[in-house]
Amino acid sequence: MDIKTLFEKIIYLTGPPLKTGFPHLKSQVFRFVFSCLFLFFFNLSPAFSQCIYNGNSGAACTWVQSPSVDNCTTSSSAPTTEGINQFYSYGASGVSVLYCGGNTQNRLNPGGTDTITMQCSPPAGATIVKAFLEIVEQNSSGSPTAATGSAVLGGKTTASGIVSGTGNLWNIFQDPRMGYTFTSYPYQTAFNVRYDVTGQVSLATNSYSISYPPLGSNTVWSASLVIVYTVPAPTVCGGIALSDGLFYWDVGDCNGGGQGCLREGVTPYPPTVDFSCTDPTSACGTNSFDVFGGSQYGNGGCGNTANFTDNFYPSPSGGSPSSTTPATEWNSAPSGVCGSPYSFDRHLTGVAMSGTNKITFGLGSPTNVTGKQEYWTNLIAGGCNATCNTPTPTPTPTPTRTSTPTNTLTRTSTATSTSTSTSTSTSTSTSTRTSTSTSTSTSTSTSTSTSTSTSTSTRTFTAT
Repeated sequence: MDIKTLFEKIIYLTGPPLKTGFPHLKSQVFRFVFSCLFLFFFNLSPAFSQCIYNGNSGAACTWVQSPSVDNCTTSSSAPTTEGINQFYSYGASGVSVLYCGGNTQNRLNPGGTDTITMQCSPPAGATIVKAFLEIVEQNSSGSPTAATGSAVLGGKTTASGIVSGTGNLWNIFQDPRMGYTFTSYPYQTAFNVRYDVTGQVSLATNSYSISYPPLGSNTVWSASLVIVYTVPAPTVCGGIALSDGLFYWDVGDCNGGGQGCLREGVTPYPPTVDFSCTDPTSACGTNSFDVFGGSQYGNGGCGNTANFTDNFYPSPSGGSPSSTTPATEWNSAPSGVCGSPYSFDRHLTGVAMSGTNKITFGLGSPTNVTGKQEYWTNLIAGGCNATCNTPTPTPTPTPTRTSTPTNTLTRTSTATSTSTSTSTSTSTSTSTRTSTSTSTSTSTSTSTSTSTSTSTSTRTFTAT
């Protein structure tokens, strides 16, 4: 649409001339002002006007990242851009629902074989429910492509992976807490690739070898593994949730104004793990939470300490944190690995929750670090177990049918004999003798649910 056509549409939308108390104020003035304002805001929204994602050349434009939402989903393959969202949840009763995580840390051998060391392993007698491998790849070319071919985990070949997250430093993004980034860095792209590796993991295994698919021009920055399993527990209910994607950002100098500015990308805030739709109980004992991420060159022993915090929020929408704890995981790189990617899996327990069976995370002070380098967070996990809810019995009226047969037999026999003899003698010659005999017998039998038999016999003699 050219400017002339756009202006004509604006004139159409503004309607007839204004009715004002000032005859000299024509509607054309209003139209002109409206047009200027419209074009001003229109040009500030390149994300909605042919903005290119990850163009890597020319003037960068603003791209809108994927929102991090609270969504208790049990399955999702939708990729996110500069965000993390839930893709899996599981719950059950009569068992404890648990997970173990691990990653490569600094054991990276691009093109060769690395080792994932687990923080724990499912014990003998457990049942493995699900397992996921997450690989972060970085590309510094103008036409990046994620490598999603089969990997080899613990000597077993996986199926192909899917891209679950992506980020780049060329586009300009609006960080939810820090506003728009102020610079653009071409040829910097990262991917998170997810693999379902349920068939490649086993009980009581503390480490796994990992060989990557053909990477092309990509470099592996980390490989992480999370295993979901259950152990029998007759009165226990539990649930877990996993969220992945990619937050990818760059911290450094403020264009001559000192250190500690967000130059490009989006910092982690506020993804949620929500297992309320799968956990059979609303109660929660001591919860567990893990965050996976890393840095381009390493912190801590490398002399550039990151003063980040792990924040937990009272609501999935974020806000002021309920609790914070020093994010020491970012400073655990030993001095011997400085200058190369370093990744971690931070495990915490008893963190503040954002609702029933929900945990919402954010990285606090994500630019409070000296030096310039890139950072990422690609996976969070959380779960809880508790005694199952026991419903309180409610008395329910129960119909009762009682059958009581009654059988009563009554027999009455009555015999009455009356004899009356009257003799009358006069001086007349007439003699009268009367003899009367009356016999009455009555028998009555009645049968209902009560059986009664009555026999009455009455005999009367009268003699006169």
